[in-house]
Order: sequence, then C-alpha cells, then structure tokens
Amino acid sequence: MNNLKLQELLDTAEADALIDFFTPEDSSVIENCRISYSLFGKALAVRCDIYPGFVLNKVTCVGYDKRIDQNLIDEISSFFSGRKGLYALQISNDVADDRTVSLLIDNGYSHKSNWNRFYRNAEPLECRNSKLIVKEIGKEFAEVFSDIILNTFGLPAELNVLMYSYFGKKNWKHFIAFENEIPAAGASLFLNGETAWIGMAATLTEHRNKGAQGALLSARIDAARNAGCKFIAVETAEDNASFRNMLRYGFILLNKKQNFVK
Repeated sequence: MNNLKLQELLDTAEADALIDFFTPEDSSVIENCRISYSLFGKALAVRCDIYPGFVLNKVTCVGYDKRIDQNLIDEISSFFSGRKGLYALQISNDVADDRTVSLLIDNGYSHKSNWNRFYRNAEPLECRNSKLIVKEIGKEFAEVFSDIILNTFGLPAELNVLMYSYFGKKNWKHFIAFENEIPAAGASLFLNGETAWIGMAATLTEHRNKGAQGALLSARIDAARNAGCKFIAVETAEDNASFRNMLRYGFILLNKKQNFVK
C-alpha cells in the first residue's frame, strides 16, 4: 500500500467516526447542538454552530477522489454559509500542491497550523507501569466521561447531550482511568474494519503525569486487536505532549494535515 492510499484509509476511519458521532439517534440532540454534516465525494464536512473553533467545524478526506477546484470550494463554502466562527479544510501535505494552495488563498483561506497523522500496528503496547486502573465503561459513566472531555478541551457544556448519545453505539468503546476509584482520564475507540481510530482522549489537570494516557492507549490497542484491527490511527497537533507520546509508544508519523482556515 503506497503512502497516499494509507493516508486515505486512515483518514476514512476518522471520517466514518465523525459521521457516526454527528448522527445521534435522538433528533433533538441535532437541533440543540446545531450539528450537521455533508459529503462531497469522499470529503466530509462537519459543522457545529454552538462551537466557534474548527475542531468541530472542518472538512477532512479532501483531495483523494476529487481535484480541489473552484466548484468544490464553492460547495464547501455553501455548506458553511452563515456560520459565525472558524472552519478549516484539512489537506494532506501530499495533496496541497502550489496550485491548490494558491486557489485556497484566493478564496480567503489561510494556513493556520498543522495536525499530524500517526499510525501503528495493533501489537500490545509496552508502556511504563501506572497505578491507575483502566476500565471499559458503559452508559452509567457517560456523564462522568463527558465532563472529562468537555472540561479538558474547553468545549461548551451544551455538547454534553451529544457526548451521551454515542455511548452504546456498536462501533464505539469507551474507557476511564481511575485513581483510587476517582475518574482521572477518559478515552474512546472507534472500530472501522481493519482500522481503529483513537482521536478522543483527555486527562484532568490534577491527574496528569501519572501515566493515564499510556494506560488508556494500551487498553484501546488491546481492544482494537481483539476486534481484528490491523491499524490504529490518531491525529495530534504539532509538538505537544500527545505528539511526543505517540512517538514514545511506537506510532509512526505518516503525514501532516495542513489546516487552511476561514
């Protein structure tokens, strides 16, 4: 499998997770959180109007099946029309050639930052011992898990109902690391055929530097392997603790995803 095909496979796992996340069974959640998504070929656009940042307002899998041209940019602009806040086109550095970058700049986009696509196989993770106890959780811990994620990332409390809604869906698994029976960190896993996506994890400030993310990562890799997955995919910002952890735990940096923000 060549590099670009592997990127597409891993990005598709993320896109499928986002589609599942953005389609709660309760339609009132869609209305209250003001969420929607649209597909432009393989490119996926997601929109959450109660959150101003581009973490939940972005387009991924761009440029794999369709050339990035004015028509595609116009379709994406129409989807985000009327939105107050930022949104981003996340484009692989292998796709963002000079022509594409010039076209984006001409349409008012600017290159704000890069995210990094990492992957590894599903072999057991060798990490330092942690006194934290990791447990797979169900709906009874949905509120606790949601509080950990939303508080850590500064997301609006109104998104609680969206977080609750994806507990119990068949392709998701959720874990909490406990310190003396106190929830310290949480993380999710999305199973997608031969690929698993682990793009959601957070540790409460007072419990950091205790090995929580290593322990949660190990548990998710084990669950992915037991489900028959061959690849584990994740993305991080550049040069932060998560970036360094991925390298420490045997993940391979595959490519950069450039965030062109408008």
